[in-house]
Amino acid sequence: MIRRRKIKNMTKFVITSIVILVAYTITCFVAIFNDKEPSDTLTVCIFSAFTGELAGLLVKKIKDKKKDSETEE
Repeated sequence: MIRRRKIKNMTKFVITSIVILVAYTITCFVAIFNDKEPSDTLTVCIFSAFTGELAGLLVKKIKDKKKDSETEE
């Protein structure tokens, strides 16, 4: 029987954030193609929020790796 590794919550959040950013980008392209203009404020808010979250998770992951490597020494 093949056992699957459990996906960490951090990984799930990263995947969800990337999917949301890609979906919003595609939605904006479709809106522009149909002569609608997406709000600049909404675009800035969406990208800054999810990019900030991803950056925060990256920093946390780097700190966790440094802490693990220090405890091994």
